[in-house]
Amino acid sequence: MSKEIIKIDEITKTVSDLTKFDITCEALKKEVKKTKDITVDNLEDSVQLERVKRGRIDLRNIEIEIEKQGKSYRDIFTKVNKDIMAKQNELLAITNPELDRLKNIEEQAKAIATRKEREMILPYRREKLAEVDNITDDEDLLEMDDKQFGEYLMLKTEEKDEKERLEKEEADREEQKQIEIAEAKANAKKEAEEKAEIEKAEAKKLADAEIERLKQEAKDKIEAEKRLAKEKELKAKEEADKREADIKREADEKIEAEKRLAKEKDYKKFLSDNGYNEKEFKIIKEDNEVKLYKFVATYKIK
Repeated sequence: MSKEIIKIDEITKTVSDLTKFDITCEALKKEVKKTKDITVDNLEDSVQLERVKRGRIDLRNIEIEIEKQGKSYRDIFTKVNKDIMAKQNELLAITNPELDRLKNIEEQAKAIATRKEREMILPYRREKLAEVDNITDDEDLLEMDDKQFGEYLMLKTEEKDEKERLEKEEADREEQKQIEIAEAKANAKKEAEEKAEIEKAEAKKLADAEIERLKQEAKDKIEAEKRLAKEKELKAKEEADKREADIKREADEKIEAEKRLAKEKDYKKFLSDNGYNEKEFKIIKEDNEVKLYKFVATYKIK
């Protein structure tokens, strides 16, 4: 076993001896055993509940003492940890500047070596980029490591491929355009010839149609004159029927008015014959009958 491990074991044992708690596990188990005998068979019994409360308070007081003692030990080691950290920082403050300076020298040397290596492969990089029609500044190429250059070369290769694809598409479109123009001219000539034939046929068709139209127009005129004469005849009959209906309706209305007047006169005669007046009589209408009731007298109860 090394001296360092022995020293740590000794410190650990010393710390363990210095941080012993006043109460032991065995004593604490005895205190807990006391409360285990407490039982409650009636949760409304104040005496039984008081025993439970007393046992809980006693155990909590023991816990509080344990917690206080544990905190006092932790406070000591918190201060020791702070002192150790402060001493560590004090010591590292002496070595860190020199360590940083030495690291800086190594990094500068590494940068120079890296640049020389990249300068050696610079012609290769220029050649690979020339294959994809690209020219990049040497300083920018020297800033790239192998991975970065590989990604850059892949990007420029994709750009060239895309440019060639677009140029091919444009050439194909132009070729197709010329083919379509030639086809359009041929189609235009053919359509002009077909159109001339169609127009000739249409002219003959229109002439024939005009002759037929004139014939039909004459026929339609005769038919129209016949319809007009018939319509006039029907209209005259409708007007005569309407006048006859109006005369009949007026006669019916006159008869109804006379009937209503006769009924009204008969009703008034009925009221007059019975000496009707609004103060002494009351009218009751039931089932097509009118009944008159006369008020006779009033007796006032005293």
